[in-house]
Amino acid sequence: MDIVTEIERNLLDKDVRTRRRALTKVADKKAGAIELKVRDRRVVPILARALADQDMSVRRSAAIALRPFLQEDPALMATVLPAYAIDTFDGKYTHVGLLDAETGKIWIPPFQAKGGHAALMADGSTDRYFKFDFYVPGQAPPQYKRLPGGEKAGHLTQYFIGDWSYSKRALLTEFDERQLWANRREQENLARRVVAFYRHCRLPYRVYVHRLSTQGSQKPLRELQVAVVETGDNS
Repeated sequence: MDIVTEIERNLLDKDVRTRRRALTKVADKKAGAIELKVRDRRVVPILARALADQDMSVRRSAAIALRPFLQEDPALMATVLPAYAIDTFDGKYTHVGLLDAETGKIWIPPFQAKGGHAALMADGSTDRYFKFDFYVPGQAPPQYKRLPGGEKAGHLTQYFIGDWSYSKRALLTEFDERQLWANRREQENLARRVVAFYRHCRLPYRVYVHRLSTQGSQKPLRELQVAVVETGDNS
């Protein structure tokens, strides 16, 4: 029996410890770095299925094991995301999210994203996935909570990359101002889709929208409260 078949078989075991051990044979996190032990691409769909495991620790281990594969080939995100994420939100947990710039589809985790789960969705997102963070009331960074009513509001941070084109999937020339402005408008449209998603969720609290903009070697620019989304009972 080869290692991939063994891993697949062990992931069907009823014992949680056996399933976790199977995943550590693929990859393990040590001193903050992921050590990939099995580079056979046949494990990718096996790991994607493990993201739906009933045990949270198994799902986290599967997410960690997938990250090196996604970093090497961001196109795998399109395969992995449907097994991992959902396209609705009940307003109850903090998470990261991605908008597929090619299809317009928005994906978020089905539960509060921490560690490997958040990183799974973030890896590969500079290709065709516009990235955002959502904080439920009371869980946002300190600078957000200091805004008027910020403690009782949800907070949505959207990441603008000035010299990356999602439509072209390429870096832009920083001195071509017309191209950079056109790209800014393109990302503004993506950002509006994300805002529309949360408005459609009819959340029982208002949402402050923020931006974090980066371009080349420039220092990231954080813009606080560029918009307020009134949803649910506030609309």
